[in-house]
Amino acid sequence: MGQTKTGKITEQRVRNKLESLGLKCEKPVPDRGVDLAALRHEYEQKPGSYKVLVEAKSGTLQPGDDLLFIVVVGDIRENVKPVLAELLDRIKSEAVSKTEY
Repeated sequence: MGQTKTGKITEQRVRNKLESLGLKCEKPVPDRGVDLAALRHEYEQKPGSYKVLVEAKSGTLQPGDDLLFIVVVGDIRENVKPVLAELLDRIKSEAVSKTEY
């Protein structure tokens, strides 16, 4: 069983006059102390998880650009979905920072 999540700058942000987004994926983000490799390793240890892949883009991105890719592979959906959801929340709150222009 595998689940994926792709993050994009949404059309709603385009209508609200967002022209670009600065995204920084540092290892670790200052003052947060968490990096993507550590989160990936942590979530691979969850029951039913076999493999976790994470890629976050850095730099100035435009509306419609992909920001984040997450793949979680595990035994059954009931184990995979919560890992994907929790990992996404942790990455957004602890491992990346963004600035809207």
